[in-house]
Amino acid sequence: MSSGTYPTRRWPATIMHAPVARAENVEACNQGASRAHRISMKVLLIAHSSGLAGGGAERSLLGIASYLNKQPSVAVLVVLPAVGSLNDELAKRDIGTAVLSYTRGVASHRKQSLHRNISGLETFRRFVTEHSPDVILTNTAVIPWFAYVAHRLGIPHGWFLREDPFSDAAPDLYPKPEEALAAIRDFSDRIFVNSHFMKQKYMSLLRREDIEVVYPSFDTSILDHAENSSHVPRNNKTFRLLVAGRISPVKNQLEVLEAINLLRQTQDNFVLTVVGWLQRGFEEYYDAFVNFIRTNGLEHFVQVVDYQEDFHKLLSQHDISIVPSVEGFGRVTVEAMLLKKAVVAANVGGNHEILGDAPGAGLLYPPGRPDVLAEHLKLLIEEPSRIERMGQKAHTYACRRFLGEDHLAKLYASLETLSTSPKQPHDDWIIRLAEETNLSLMRRARRLQAQLDATYTSMSWRLTAPLRRISRSLFERRKEPSGPGP
Repeated sequence: MSSGTYPTRRWPATIMHAPVARAENVEACNQGASRAHRISMKVLLIAHSSGLAGGGAERSLLGIASYLNKQPSVAVLVVLPAVGSLNDELAKRDIGTAVLSYTRGVASHRKQSLHRNISGLETFRRFVTEHSPDVILTNTAVIPWFAYVAHRLGIPHGWFLREDPFSDAAPDLYPKPEEALAAIRDFSDRIFVNSHFMKQKYMSLLRREDIEVVYPSFDTSILDHAENSSHVPRNNKTFRLLVAGRISPVKNQLEVLEAINLLRQTQDNFVLTVVGWLQRGFEEYYDAFVNFIRTNGLEHFVQVVDYQEDFHKLLSQHDISIVPSVEGFGRVTVEAMLLKKAVVAANVGGNHEILGDAPGAGLLYPPGRPDVLAEHLKLLIEEPSRIERMGQKAHTYACRRFLGEDHLAKLYASLETLSTSPKQPHDDWIIRLAEETNLSLMRRARRLQAQLDATYTSMSWRLTAPLRRISRSLFERRKEPSGPGP
């Protein structure tokens, strides 16, 4: 575990918790504390992955952390499950980070991973107690662990829901969607979503009205690529199409391949770039994706590349962006619009919310109709000037509606209100969870000891004495009276 600190210029006292803290650093920070703005809110942000390749949630978290870090009265610390490119980008922006061991979700048959998350609750509790945030904001629907800790310690907790727990979950995953929804309902003091589409969905699932829409933020640096994109050299005989996202049913890349297979019957002057990666749990879908390309001889029309750190540069080099998935918001849709690209998207979810009010800024097609998608692509390829006009309209509309920090200011105000809301600690749920976990371990140890009794010779029995001692210690620990809880 990395101890982590809030940036010293924001929260001078926490430099004492840093892995290395020289006396002169502490003295310098303390001298500057009187001149600094008084910290009125300490925010702990919980990420569900450590890489910017993970998708729009990480880029949106980066925007939230950057905005809060600019506020003179706010201290921000981002917790991540591992070290990755998101850590590096946060460090460049002088935003504090800490690395703790937890997972986005675990397959139910991987008991050791499940136990690591649940047994880690005590570690998370100690970490949160040490850093004493005023509010915790979990940036994904599928990480419940810090919501439990916030409930245990009586710290206000906000939950930012960016995905559908039913359509976005891998099979055989714990927590199950129903369990995830129960946690969100029971351990959220404030719920945020990234679109009105997601608000309606979660209002129905959670039976809660207090759900606030906060659109994601977009870094204005993307506009640099927008200016350069119009000057990207392009062979007039070849149009470049792009679809991005992890290769899984929810991202629906197979539908795009079906449309490409139809399109090539009348057009041969295009190439599709699939920017994606295999998501664990969806190996069968990935195999079907690869087999479709091979079986239909699409190797000449389709190229698959891994996620690019400079995704905006890659996107700027294409003509048409395809979004076939049911998106909660559709960050890639807006990024393509800001880059003056023609967008063809499935008419569902966040795509409809973004493009439905922007006539001429993109084309929508009914999901499940690759033939209509193929017709839209054919229309754009046969009339290149339409691509240019559509891209300009999309850029103008997206800049007006989504660029800027008004949405983040709204989130900041809500977090300020939440951080001052009184909340009582609770310990019943955490104690029960710990007891259930220990019971599971006891059963596993008992079964193992029974197997040893039935299988091993006397020599093997002596060799396994250390394992038997561990097993007995678990049993004896179970017999001890229950303590006051974590």
